[in-house]
Amino acid sequence: MPPEAALRREVGLFRRGEHRRRFPVRLSLGEPAGSRSDLEVPGEIDPQLGTDLALLLAEQAPDDSWRRLVWWITRPGVPDLHEMDNLWVAATSMAGGVLGRDPLPLYVITRSGWLDPATGASRRWVRLRL
Repeated sequence: MPPEAALRREVGLFRRGEHRRRFPVRLSLGEPAGSRSDLEVPGEIDPQLGTDLALLLAEQAPDDSWRRLVWWITRPGVPDLHEMDNLWVAATSMAGGVLGRDPLPLYVITRSGWLDPATGASRRWVRLRL
């Protein structure tokens, strides 16, 4: 798991960078608050499309960096578990399996905090100061 400080910083960067009330979900692979590859998710997804999008990002990751990386999605709402979060856990795990790599953790980033869907761990802020 990345340090909570990195997830906290990622929440802060997201708050600073996204000001729209409605915005698309974004899938990222990298190091929270660090280098990453990401893409906007085009509307509604199903498990196969989620896996295909995750594969697009995973194929760009150098083999030697795979163990340092994590997945995260940025989405509207609060850091409570949503059905869509479970879909992304499955899609990113499948992408790793297709590439013959161990599954990476997935985190959910919202304006108010972060969530680890696998463990239920989360953190929220009303006023986040960086």
